[in-house]
Amino acid sequence: MANKSSEGKVDHVEELVMIDAIQRLGLECYFGDDIDRILRKCSETDSEGGGDDLHGVALRFRLLRQGGYNLQADIFEKFIDNNGRFKQELEKDTKGLMSLFEASELGISGDQILDEASEFTWNLLNTSLEHVKKSDETAIIRNTLNNPFHKSLPRLTAKNQIHNFETLLNSLHDDCYGTNDQWIKDIQELAKIDVNMSQTTLKNEINQVSRYET
Repeated sequence: MANKSSEGKVDHVEELVMIDAIQRLGLECYFGDDIDRILRKCSETDSEGGGDDLHGVALRFRLLRQGGYNLQADIFEKFIDNNGRFKQELEKDTKGLMSLFEASELGISGDQILDEASEFTWNLLNTSLEHVKKSDETAIIRNTLNNPFHKSLPRLTAKNQIHNFETLLNSLHDDCYGTNDQWIKDIQELAKIDVNMSQTTLKNEINQVSRYET
């Protein structure tokens, strides 16, 4: 269920974080109908583009564009200052910058603001690597820059994601998934089962091919 803000507006960020987590673990094939339903509801009820939080706006934009929705990139204009540049206060929002960088990877011809967002976030995130003290966070920032989700193959990378998944979620979506985090443990467990099943299936197929060739 989506939460409501103090003004009564529907807040879909927690549901979007859940979708992102499921996709990063390569489990989207099991939740396709649920994901479609949430994205459709989000596109129909949130006419303001996700509020004023950069992370939430960028996450919503990326997931909806990935899902085939024709969102306009001008929703990011709210983060542009009077000089036509992204606002200076965003420079310290590492979570928002990573989310905006991921969103910029879905730019199409004519999305000039996403081209600017890509350069803006790339430069700041690279610079931040010199100051981040936690090695886990450094690795996540570097991986975001080198392997943005839109260009990754989650079914192949899920095994590496499972063991540090809570750390990954904290860096990408800190404080955005509510107080009940049991679902994180549940999908981690499901991902482990899925990886093991996939490996078993692959081994069986290799054995069958080997027997056929001999």
